[in-house]
Amino acid sequence: MIKYRKILIFLVALSVVIFVPLANAQGEGVPSARTSEGELGKTEKCEHADHDHSDHAEISNHVAQSDHADHNGHDHSVHSDDVEVDGNAAHSGHGDHADHDGHEVHDHSDHPWYVHDCEIFSPDDPNIGGFLFPSFHAFGSFGNSSIDQEELASGHHDPQGPATLQSLEPSIALQKGNLRGLATGSGYTSAEGEFTFVLEEGFLKLVALPGGTELRGGQFLNRFGFQNAVHNHDWNFVDQNLVNGRFLNEGELTTQGGEIAVPIPWAERSRVVASFGGVAVHGGHEHEEEDELLPFEAEGAEFRDRVFGVSWESELRFDDRRSVAMVASGLWGDNAFARQTQVYGVGLEYRVVDADRSLRLRSEIMFREVDAVSGHLPGESEEEEEPDEQVGGLYADGDFATFDEFGFSSAVLYSWNQRMEVGVRADWVSGINEMGLDDRFRVSPMLTWYANPERTVQCRLQYNHDIANDFGSANSIWFQVGFNWGGGEVH
Repeated sequence: MIKYRKILIFLVALSVVIFVPLANAQGEGVPSARTSEGELGKTEKCEHADHDHSDHAEISNHVAQSDHADHNGHDHSVHSDDVEVDGNAAHSGHGDHADHDGHEVHDHSDHPWYVHDCEIFSPDDPNIGGFLFPSFHAFGSFGNSSIDQEELASGHHDPQGPATLQSLEPSIALQKGNLRGLATGSGYTSAEGEFTFVLEEGFLKLVALPGGTELRGGQFLNRFGFQNAVHNHDWNFVDQNLVNGRFLNEGELTTQGGEIAVPIPWAERSRVVASFGGVAVHGGHEHEEEDELLPFEAEGAEFRDRVFGVSWESELRFDDRRSVAMVASGLWGDNAFARQTQVYGVGLEYRVVDADRSLRLRSEIMFREVDAVSGHLPGESEEEEEPDEQVGGLYADGDFATFDEFGFSSAVLYSWNQRMEVGVRADWVSGINEMGLDDRFRVSPMLTWYANPERTVQCRLQYNHDIANDFGSANSIWFQVGFNWGGGEVH
């Protein structure tokens, strides 16, 4: 009964996400997306880090990247029709406004609109042979927490201690005809100072196929919700939000397989993305060993082996200043218990852009269902222990159970010029006691300063207040420094 009740909540939330913005638009008499494209072309901002200077110098945005007022001023939350870039328009350094400093963006509405990818490579971007575009990002944080930071970190890119290298990311993007590609490495340090370097993404993609279809294959961040496909250097906050960190393999669920993205022909600015493949498992960050013997291991809920995902992404423009991005996603796959995990999510972001100012309000809710097995995870060595010593004596080794967990993340971001941005984020996850996953709430105000309008250097100050049934309350303060060089990235 609980399962069906939560599925009903998911469907109701999805209905609100879809129909409320449509009702508002109709009530205001907003013209259709096709008829209003002339006006939209005046304010199209391609602040996405995914740049693509194709043969037609097209820009195409993706809703799912909208969580970032990201590096070099790219803001993935702006979504536009494919438009033509004139000269140096709208590439990596031009912040929330592609037409800033005289760079003009022209409407090119006869091209199909891709919700996700804003891939622009300007001739001025560093390049090799005109088709390879390198970039480099480095982010580190300094600060402390009132309790052991390892208990607070949601993933390996979060601050792990007083000084953490969060990301060292060399990348190279490919753009040739209708072929795209990206190879991105990621280096980071653990709480013990150990440096790890992994391949974060490496894929090829075909674009401009019949009907606007795109095909992608290789290793890539899964397009679930707003945040999962975002690299660390594009985050709006110092750390990962709680719900992504817990539900999606520390907030970076990575698929090794294939993906197809198909625009919905009867719906403007909307598409469906489906992917299938194996799951890339990184080392992650180490969790403290539980003093209490638990019947189910928390790591068992994570995706392993194979995962299938579907995401619907759409955008509704009310006028040349206001828009709403919407996303609904689902994941089904094998978990580390050798059983199944399912995750569902819906998200909504409202955005207002006016001259040098921008305001974004975002909320995303998720729930997951985990089929679990008590005792050691498959493949782990077993130790001598009595089954009756499990929590409450309710489970013996090999018992099956199913658990549900809810969570949400909401954020408000406001920028009043090209160099300053302020925001606050609130996260909550409901927890699973049998796995030692606590009911936890966090609020995080932050302030970001950019050294120049191109946003190649940035500093961010953030405070976290955590409340959990495990450790009570905790306070953290973080100062982050970031550096960005080069053009964009293909997504």
